[in-house]
Amino acid sequence: MNQKDLENLGHLFDVFNTTPIIEPRLVNEMDYDLIADEVISINTVQDMLDGRKQALRSYVFSIINEDIKWNNQDTEYTSGYIHSPEFGVNLSKEVSGGKLVIDISLLEKVLDGDQFRSVVNHIVIMKTVNTPDGNHVETTESYYELNEDALEKQLQLSNIGMEQILKSSTKTKTKTAFYVRKTNKTEV
Repeated sequence: MNQKDLENLGHLFDVFNTTPIIEPRLVNEMDYDLIADEVISINTVQDMLDGRKQALRSYVFSIINEDIKWNNQDTEYTSGYIHSPEFGVNLSKEVSGGKLVIDISLLEKVLDGDQFRSVVNHIVIMKTVNTPDGNHVETTESYYELNEDALEKQLQLSNIGMEQILKSSTKTKTKTAFYVRKTNKTEV
């Protein structure tokens, strides 16, 4: 914290909770200034605290990521935590997403035509619109969706290999969150 941060924090302690929050009443410009002073002070300190929390989050993630790398795992897809015995909490990096999903367009490129048709449903939607002014519009939409039961059967019959499925897969986007989780375990 620099000197300005300390001054802002000290000022917040001076003005915090000074605005009486009771039933609405007539107030004057001096009251407006008191309210504004408290709100601005809270916002300033909150920005400082949010910045510090982000810096601590990054630092915790770097510690956890080093441990993940040490265990030969991918930091982008692996969660972890550090434990504070004194406070009985885990500071956690929690990753969601990153699951493998089969991309139909990749699957179509990897498999030959017969293999592809044996594991997908071909969906065709035909739409006709007749408007009040007599116009008649027909559209057709066509796409493929994976038939998981058929895929499982083809894998069991060895007509399709797992390496082909892996080549057709992509990982979903990951989201990483920071949590402080109580463990109810304090050590003295």
